[in-house]
Order: sequence, then C-alpha cells, then structure tokens
Amino acid sequence: MYKKSIGLILVSLLVLALAACGGNESGNEESNSEGTGPAESTGDGTPTDSGQSETTENDSTISNSDEYTYQFTSFDLEADIEDSNDAVEVDYEMDSDDSEASYLDNIQGIRLNGDEAMEELSNIFSSFEFDQDTPNEEVLNAVMDGFNIPDDAKNVDLEINFADGTEKDYKQ
Repeated sequence: MYKKSIGLILVSLLVLALAACGGNESGNEESNSEGTGPAESTGDGTPTDSGQSETTENDSTISNSDEYTYQFTSFDLEADIEDSNDAVEVDYEMDSDDSEASYLDNIQGIRLNGDEAMEELSNIFSSFEFDQDTPNEEVLNAVMDGFNIPDDAKNVDLEINFADGTEKDYKQ
C-alpha cells in the first residue's frame, strides 16, 4: 500500500512537471515555425501538420491575410487519382473579415492548415498566370502542374471565385 502511494505521488509530480514545461519531454526536439511543438516532415523536407485530420475554423484561419493577394478570392480544388479518392484537396478563401487555407495532398503526405498551408500554397499560387478570361483547359493544366496532379487523374474539380466577382467551375 505504501509503495502504491509513493508511486502515485511520483507519477502525479511527473505529470505536473511535464505540464509546466509544455509537455516537451526531451527538450531537444525541433520546434515548428510557431514554436508550439515538434516540426514534422514528409521525408522530403516538406512540413506536415501533426494535428488531427479534420480541420476546424481556428486551425485553418490565416493570421495576416494582407500579404497574400492573387487573381482570385476563393480556390477550391479536389482531385482523385486511380488508387486514391480525394488525393489532393485545397481550400483557400480570402475575404475582408476572415481568411482560411488548407492543403491536403495524400500522394506527397502533405497535411497543412492556416498559416502553414498558406505558405505552401503561396508558392504555387504565385506561379499562376491565369485570370477569369483564360481558357478552361489552360487553367486546369496550370493547376494540375502546380499541384503535381498526374495527367491521368480520374476526377479534377476546381471552383474559383475571381477578384472581379466572376465564379468559374473547371472539371476534368
């Protein structure tokens, strides 16, 4: 009985100490860009989100939306390939009150939300040179190239709201 009590007290003290230290047991782990926990990678240097697979509004909100401006205010991409439905999913929405971004690529092991997603998406979005008047096939080709979607993808569904208010759907 005495040993159980001592053990319980030691475990309680350990839990309290870990909670006070933020739960980082080793102290040697790399922190992510926000300093909130260990950074993870897909093996090719691409950061991944270590959070849960479902996103919430708070997880995908972008902190400083002024630095990201593109030809569009909303970008929603879903692509399926032969062995994987929803292989690539991109959601980006920018408005004056609230901005959100998420980027999921099951092929490359990318799972990002919020600022981390926006950093990765910004690299891709800034390479796009299309606008609302660009032929559909050119837009789809640019997006598929930008996100490394194979040409033999089963289903590519893209919805874009351009800055001038034009809404367009693209499908392959």
